[in-house]
Amino acid sequence: MTPYAAPVARSKSWFSALSVLTLVGLLASCGDSASSTTDTVSPATASPPADSTTTAAETTTAVTESGDLDPGANFFAVGYGEKLVYSASAATDTTRERLGSTATVIDGGEAIDMCWVSEDLHRRGVRRLMVEGGGKVHTQFLTADLADELHLAMAPFFVGDSRARRFVGDGRYPWGPDRRATLADTQRFDDVVLLRYSLSPRFRLD
Repeated sequence: MTPYAAPVARSKSWFSALSVLTLVGLLASCGDSASSTTDTVSPATASPPADSTTTAAETTTAVTESGDLDPGANFFAVGYGEKLVYSASAATDTTRERLGSTATVIDGGEAIDMCWVSEDLHRRGVRRLMVEGGGKVHTQFLTADLADELHLAMAPFFVGDSRARRFVGDGRYPWGPDRRATLADTQRFDDVVLLRYSLSPRFRLD
């Protein structure tokens, strides 16, 4: 595991206030606490099935509502794995025209639903997924109780701006005083602390 100091080949910042948020899950069905992808370029890294007989590169996935994506961005240029882009229906044709052969563009419906994306990724052979934001997607995953694991990095500085991006928005979250997430592990990287929380019975401490 590497320190969450900055994303690699990502187009959006992880930082909001003092925290960095990453979600990790094992994909199955949404009824069995799945975990899935991402907002207007919110990256996710997926791993092939554990029982795969081939050595597959990681799949990189993004979700976009507008289709305003740069095919020359590192998100598409870095790595050798498959690039999947889930697009809102209204922007699917534009996204396909813009990206060309750079990525496989999938029509995600009028309003992209993270549960549906999770199930589609599972059908494509993805079994484990790391979601790296942004805040809109994190909010959807957490309020829908789709994530199995949460990585939260705390940095020793303040952002004194009420307009600063938050890593989650308003919503009804499953975790509260009567249902607390389980702290499974802590790691220190210089002056940053990484907190690893279990969010579902499917969590495993690797």
